Amino acid sequence: MRSDPTLRRIYREYNRKWFNGALPAIPVVWGETRRFPRSEGKSTLALTNFEANSPMQIVFAPRLRKNKEWNLVRCTMLHEMCHVALPYKVAPHGRAFQNLMRDHAMRGAFDGRW
Repeated sequence: MRSDPTLRRIYREYNRKWFNGALPAIPVVWGETRRFPRSEGKSTLALTNFEANSPMQIVFAPRLRKNKEWNLVRCTMLHEMCHVALPYKVAPHGRAFQNLMRDHAMRGAFDGRW
């Protein structure tokens, strides 16, 4: 699947700036995101698909593009990129994930975004 040019640009920019270029080049696309059982009826903004323990793509809900919610897209991109950065077997939103998100926040990754 081919990346959306705007999402790909944001991914590449953030990979260089916040992950030192260490993340793999994976497709970043607009598409259907599923609801998770613990989402309490809220739709998912984005998700990272894994296959054989490797990140395969990041999928963003089309409503973010439709509503032109670019700050939310950028915050969500950083969130999903933290999933890509961590080993597959790490708890999805566990301590390692929270520490990585907090580290990015302390370094200014979310400044002006929330």
